[in-house]
Amino acid sequence: MTAAELAATAFALCNAVRALAYLPQILRIIQDPDGARAISCATWSLFAISHLTTVAYALLAAHDWTMAAVFGVNALACATIIGLTLYKRRREQRRSGVEIVIGEAAGRSSTSRKGSQDGRLGQLAQPRPAATRF
Repeated sequence: MTAAELAATAFALCNAVRALAYLPQILRIIQDPDGARAISCATWSLFAISHLTTVAYALLAAHDWTMAAVFGVNALACATIIGLTLYKRRREQRRSGVEIVIGEAAGRSSTSRKGSQDGRLGQLAQPRPAATRF
């Protein structure tokens, strides 16, 4: 086996195993009772886009279906993380009934209870600190 073949094999194996590395993150999101606040959708979206561009490269330039499949699975895992995170956040927002409004001009944010009859601020739910899990 040449050095290039060895590198290609190691690349494929490491990236195939990496698909399994998404499972702990997915399980943490599912178990998180706080709306998955610690997950950055922007970061995971960038990862997904990066994987999708690699799929395009693998198919169009390298003509490597295995590489395309491996990175396709990685992109799917990233999309799963994003989807679960958005679902958990929306569910938490509906459950708490609290809406965050960002003040554009003043550079400050305010929190109000959804559905108030007269538009005044109601009794606010205290934000829970994000749990740190390693």
